Amino acid sequence: MSTEQPQEPERVALLCGFLLAILDVSKPLTRARMSDQAEAVILGTFLRARELAAGVVSELKAGRGRNAMPLARHLFEEYLVACYILDDPASRLDQYRASEAESRLDWARTGDLLDHMPPEQLEMLEGIEAAGTAKRQAATVGAKHAAQPSDRGTLPGTFRSIAYAVGAQADYRFFYAGVSRYSHPTLSNASAYLSIDDAGRFSARSDAPDPPLLGPAGVFAVEYLVRLIRRVNPTLGNDPVVDSALEEVVAEYNARMTVRPIPGLPARKPL
Repeated sequence: MSTEQPQEPERVALLCGFLLAILDVSKPLTRARMSDQAEAVILGTFLRARELAAGVVSELKAGRGRNAMPLARHLFEEYLVACYILDDPASRLDQYRASEAESRLDWARTGDLLDHMPPEQLEMLEGIEAAGTAKRQAATVGAKHAAQPSDRGTLPGTFRSIAYAVGAQADYRFFYAGVSRYSHPTLSNASAYLSIDDAGRFSARSDAPDPPLLGPAGVFAVEYLVRLIRRVNPTLGNDPVVDSALEEVVAEYNARMTVRPIPGLPARKPL
């Protein structure tokens, strides 16, 4: 990898270019033909991740690091879900369906909307929910702490559990310990936009770009978009053209980008 540290505008422009190139070479996967529900779930995850990556590009170009970083975190979450399901699709697709059924039924129950749901749909969702509940109860009786992730009736309740199941706990800690403060309406987030003195007077922040966050947001978006494509390509058609074109972009990325250390994380490695 290059030892030269590019100036921030050049670095951000490079990251935008790499993200756009990766989106371009992976486009054939968006036209994958679905033969089963697992492929449909993975394709939907991939399509959302592509939109998030395009959003990161837009925010990087505008110099809005505080918006780019949460989008990169959501892209990371799509990667986690895809990896979790593909590691054990036979069990975890049922978990995904049960989680979706529970979510939809909880929403309908909260809004007193069950009577407005088609009877056949309600019966299907309740059946999926009941099967997930039974499996979860069986997995926890007498072995609450020994149950494997695939033994659960639904998806793990948090992204932390999913991250640990797929070996991504280090990056999870970074995204949720550090990036959360840019994702929620906290005082530190608001203070980046307004400066308030003791007398209650305030002034708007400068419209200058936010360099400290631009580079890391772009790096994480590139890393997890690449990793996601590598993981889903076999499920979405195993396109050799996509694979070879992606690796050409990755080789150039590794040659031209120096990934700067990020506090609290292991050193970033070439993709």
